[in-house]
Amino acid sequence: MYRSHKSVSQPSQRYIRISRDYFELDSQYVVSFKVRKDSGNVHTMAGHVLSFNGPWRVYRDGELVATSWSTGDRNYPDDNEVHEYEIHFYTPSTWPTSDSAPYFYIQPNRPNYEETMDLYLWDLKIEKGNKATDWSPAPEDVQAEIDAVYRYAS
Repeated sequence: MYRSHKSVSQPSQRYIRISRDYFELDSQYVVSFKVRKDSGNVHTMAGHVLSFNGPWRVYRDGELVATSWSTGDRNYPDDNEVHEYEIHFYTPSTWPTSDSAPYFYIQPNRPNYEETMDLYLWDLKIEKGNKATDWSPAPEDVQAEIDAVYRYAS
């Protein structure tokens, strides 16, 4: 879905949210991404997910670090290294009507939003099933690039 994203410094805008419209009901999913802190302090990696079901499994760099995305990884290594996340979960058989924010959120430093930091997040993927795969461009994006080169050459 996203190839690259740089988090902004304003705390009220420091998140990525994915509409539940991207997910099919009654299915298993993996959301995966890479992240690197550029500056500041990062202590947690978590997100608001009232529309979605467990059991949750949150992996950082291949190691299980949490069984809830709402509380997420409470021991994010506050370094400048690249970390790879996989969040495994299920969608419900019907969407709840009581969720006022029907999105899958990625929220660094949840719930301490006032912490100052810059963060790069890229290779974000939503995959149906139980296995994350390497990032690759969407076929329609590849075709658009080929078409652009063809138009330029002619």
